[in-house]
Amino acid sequence: MLEATPHNNVHPFVGGDMGGFHSPLDAVFWGHHNMLDCLWTEWNIDRQNPNTNDPAWNGLHFTEFVDENGAPADVTAGITVLFPILSYQFESCSAVQAGAARKKFNAKALEQFLRAGAPVKFDISKRIELQGVVEAEVGKPIRSVAKIEAEAFRTVLESTANSAALLKVDGADVPDKTDFYVRVFLGLPGAGAETSIDDPHFAGSFGFFQDGKAMAGMPMQEKLGYLIDISPTLRQLTAAGSLPSPLDVTLVTVPYGRESAAMGQRLKVDKLSLNIAAIK
Repeated sequence: MLEATPHNNVHPFVGGDMGGFHSPLDAVFWGHHNMLDCLWTEWNIDRQNPNTNDPAWNGLHFTEFVDENGAPADVTAGITVLFPILSYQFESCSAVQAGAARKKFNAKALEQFLRAGAPVKFDISKRIELQGVVEAEVGKPIRSVAKIEAEAFRTVLESTANSAALLKVDGADVPDKTDFYVRVFLGLPGAGAETSIDDPHFAGSFGFFQDGKAMAGMPMQEKLGYLIDISPTLRQLTAAGSLPSPLDVTLVTVPYGRESAAMGQRLKVDKLSLNIAAIK
């Protein structure tokens, strides 16, 4: 979800080199990624949320980078979470007091917390196939792509925040032009590009970060997948007494502007499913 929204959408919104794997050529790239790192640090260090201890993540090894002299620079994902205490510090990037955890814990204890991580797991208790192939022209909504009976997510509404209803998008074809995003609305079959994201039926969005130019060493991905956590919207609509059953799911393709190069292209998704998960 982090990859699909706060990260991806900014790249094609800016366009040019930022729209693909050559994005570091644009100076905006560095400000964008610096802000994402700041948000991660605030969540991880100042709010004391552990990263996963899954070796597939913290042991992920990157070899396609070079240093300022052009020499190979190897780095693993796990070591990067230590940079904000070993190499640099951020000013406040949110409402949380900057450096709160760094003042509370000594450097050694904080480093141990970051290195250890914690197990993070989604236990899928129920999976409901909603729709097969979905296809539409960019700029037009895909109305009522699925209808979900309220009973399907009752456990999520009756439980704590440790359970979630996840809309899973599988096999999204990457269009040639990616300057648009896809918004998800629940219980609002008439939603369109003009519908505000402040509408209580808005559940989330996802965007694409890829164009026809692959970066050296990075394979082009033909199809992508996304998760949208629709639980907060479900709970909000329930609290307001406006959660219908069955619940319509509407996808709205929204170009970044009238001159969007994506206008007229077609978005195709292989499958939609609802996944009820316990978060551990």
